[in-house]
Amino acid sequence: MTVRERFHATLNADPAVDCCPVIEWATWWDKTIEFWEGEGLPRNLSQQGLFRYFGLDRFYQFWLPARLPDLPQPAYHGAPIITNEREYINIRRLILPDDAVERILPQIEEAQNAYVKIDSDCANVACAKTDSDCASVAGAKNDSDGVIVAGAKNDLDGVIVWYTLDGFFWFPRTLLGIEPHLYAFYDKPELYHLICGDLLEWQFKMVDKLSRYVAADFMTIAEDMSYNNGPMISEELFDEFMAPYYKQIIPYIKRKGTKVFVDSDGDVARAQNIAQDFMQAHPDLAGFYGCNEGSTVGVGNAVKQAGKAGKVVIVGWDKSTNSQNLILDGTILAVMVQNPSAMGSKGIAAGLALLSGKSVKKDDDSGCTVGTKANITKL
Repeated sequence: MTVRERFHATLNADPAVDCCPVIEWATWWDKTIEFWEGEGLPRNLSQQGLFRYFGLDRFYQFWLPARLPDLPQPAYHGAPIITNEREYINIRRLILPDDAVERILPQIEEAQNAYVKIDSDCANVACAKTDSDCASVAGAKNDSDGVIVAGAKNDLDGVIVWYTLDGFFWFPRTLLGIEPHLYAFYDKPELYHLICGDLLEWQFKMVDKLSRYVAADFMTIAEDMSYNNGPMISEELFDEFMAPYYKQIIPYIKRKGTKVFVDSDGDVARAQNIAQDFMQAHPDLAGFYGCNEGSTVGVGNAVKQAGKAGKVVIVGWDKSTNSQNLILDGTILAVMVQNPSAMGSKGIAAGLALLSGKSVKKDDDSGCTVGTKANITKL
């Protein structure tokens, strides 16, 4: 299977999939990279070089710029750029550019030129299989980070293509500031809807234009509206200020053949209710990703009650009695199983070593295992 075929087979719960995709999207954690470089990782690898080194499935992400470089910068992190409608009107020419797609075309072209089908780039560590579409390209050269560069322009048919749009929580926050943004739901509702209406109109244009250049497998709407203790806004505020725009843009994106990823918080009952609402609104929903045990079990319960087990794919985090049962009955495909015993024992051992004057590792990975029906009861 190609990386792209594997990705779609997984989302479609195709039993013929050779293994789960292995994807890492957060390659910007510079301290982690620096530590690994100290342990022997070749220095200054590009993102694609990191994918190849670790045997990860390859993807390209394109984030459409919603703000122009000339937009005034906040006085400090989280500070407002605008405080009222007049100021918003004044900066309109510096946001939501009509040429956002054209601005990322060099990235798209660079990805197309760099991408070639070679077996060493496409190997998946998790299943130790080689993609069927991998073949060496004559005359190709290795650049400094190990990514193959070919002279001819190639499409991206064998890798995952992903794009990101600013969302209806994220984008207003970048203009209004972190704290004033939360007050704006109550103090400036007209301005909030004005900003979201403009954003929605821009999204329609960009989705249509981008589809002329790349066939995206999935997209994400950048929101960042939940944290450790749950969502930053109530369900009522979401329904009033965000859902109306989601309900317009998501079906439009899906008609382009692109899957849409949406997040939720970790309360089981809330996650279950949200999952039920999404399945009703989008009967062809491909799947859910649960960032913790609560959301994973919540969406699992919703999918099972809807009679869509095995049809709607669920991948999440943490083994519990509930998540294990949902894996064994085929509702959940897989969970990432952490190792709390090792977390505790390694922490205690490090503490005792320090107390006795010994040195300890700066970082000590406690490990994580992909739990599926084949191995969950043994973990």
